[in-house]
Amino acid sequence: MPNGHRITVGDLREQLSSYSAEAEITFGCTEAAVPLIFYRVKNRGPRDAKGADHLVQIELNELHEGDLPFR
Repeated sequence: MPNGHRITVGDLREQLSSYSAEAEITFGCTEAAVPLIFYRVKNRGPRDAKGADHLVQIELNELHEGDLPFR
């Protein structure tokens, strides 16, 4: 990763380019073995002159017993 804890959208696309669009993605779990699930994508940070966002945040949630995963 170029910036330690950050990766560009282009880098992520390149990493995923060999997988089919139907391939499922998992996010591992917490140190307490609680599964992590995708929650949402949010735009963060400043926009350029064309209105493009320069920081995208992918948010994850913990999946606890009784929670219903969503798609």
